[in-house]
Amino acid sequence: MSRCPSFPSANCPPRHPQMRTALFAFSFLLSVLFSIAPAQNQGAAEVSDAREIATVILNAAAGETNAPAIRREQLSEVNRFYDDLLIEEHMSVKSAAVMFGNGKVLGEVRGDVTAFWGDLEVNGPVANCTVIFGSLKLGPNADVAGSTAVIGGKIDKHPQATLGRKPYNLGGGESPAVASMVDWMKFGLLFGRPVAPQVAFSWVMAGLCFLCYLVLAVLFPRPVQSCTYTLRARPASSFLLGMLIPIIIVLIAITGIGLVIVPFLLIAVLLATVLGKASVMQYMGQQVGTLVRSKFIQHPGVALFVGGAIICLLYCVPLVGAMVWCLSIMFAMGAASLSTIEALRIEGSQIVGEAPPEGEESMAMVHVGPGTDSTYPPAGFWLRFCALILDWFIVGTISMITSAGLLFIPGLLMYYLVMWSWKETTLGAAVMNIKLVCDRRKKVDFPVAFVRALGTVLSFGMLGLGFLWSAVSRDKKSWHDIIAGTNVVRVPDGVKIL
Repeated sequence: MSRCPSFPSANCPPRHPQMRTALFAFSFLLSVLFSIAPAQNQGAAEVSDAREIATVILNAAAGETNAPAIRREQLSEVNRFYDDLLIEEHMSVKSAAVMFGNGKVLGEVRGDVTAFWGDLEVNGPVANCTVIFGSLKLGPNADVAGSTAVIGGKIDKHPQATLGRKPYNLGGGESPAVASMVDWMKFGLLFGRPVAPQVAFSWVMAGLCFLCYLVLAVLFPRPVQSCTYTLRARPASSFLLGMLIPIIIVLIAITGIGLVIVPFLLIAVLLATVLGKASVMQYMGQQVGTLVRSKFIQHPGVALFVGGAIICLLYCVPLVGAMVWCLSIMFAMGAASLSTIEALRIEGSQIVGEAPPEGEESMAMVHVGPGTDSTYPPAGFWLRFCALILDWFIVGTISMITSAGLLFIPGLLMYYLVMWSWKETTLGAAVMNIKLVCDRRKKVDFPVAFVRALGTVLSFGMLGLGFLWSAVSRDKKSWHDIIAGTNVVRVPDGVKIL
């Protein structure tokens, strides 16, 4: 049997009780000294190490065989961006996250550990584990107490790894469609490009979209060419209107009344955008044909192919692809909307320019003779606004006097109906020398006034956008004027209104 060394250890206790007592006293003295050390401005790390040494000596003196466990370094949160993450064995963190980098967890994570766009290796105790667009490797010492989720990657689990719940894995290769979608999100969407060159799914979708544009150009050549002409003649207006359309839709959706028409409006905008995208491709192809002086490329069908190929190649460039997609959407929505407005304006002017039926010509000419209502210039927004304020003041004053404040809105509508159908104006409008006229060369009767009143409710319900439309439209018409086929004109001085 080998002799024990002179200094005692855990496996070889001291031989004499006096030595044991001395070791206890020495260890106690060390503990007291290092407890007083913080007051003498010593570091916290030195105090901790000294206490561990004292504990080892006490255990050795007591003859214990089990050594104390290594205490982990307590940390709050560890985050890495565009860098790798490493949680060592002696670390215990509250949570850990890595983005655009790989992670390796050997210590303890008391909360969630998350990896985005990178692989993660876990070989220690963690609460929850989430990996997005990366793979997860669970080592033999891995112990996930909560949930385990991997999206866009695979899970490599060691047989000795422990999971508290069944892991959730999406896009790990079990479904080709899901895997293709995840690959497009990883290499296309997150790079800011609609088409990812290495993902076949994105090329298939691009081909289907182009086929849709081609079918529209073949079935509806005149609308597509009309939008192309609008892009060529009014590019700035098309772009600005395309920027305003999403804002208008959001403002309409905020109102309670707008929620009813928003679904139909979205469908109309979607159809107009698809039609406009075909015209954008055709316009780009024709511009290339003009640049190289090729009449063959300027042909609408060939121009559509050339423009589609150019846009598709631009879609493959990171960030540039997203910018081109947004710009093409704005131009498409704006050009389609302007073309629709222009078509409605031409149709309305043709209806107004038609000769009246036989037997009604004399009556029409008596009502609208030369130099009367139809020749008066349209009233601007501020004249309309001042007349509106005066009318509201009149009706509001009457409501306050009669203590019928709750009947203000119904009373205002009734006031407009009576005045429009009787005098074609209101008291406030008469003060501002403006009046209401009908586009169809007839007197404003009760049905026309009723339709315009309903349109006024719609214009007001859309946060007043219907009224503001008269400030930006070419013919200075509001939404309720467009709906009812009316307009407000400025009457010269000296002409009797009431």
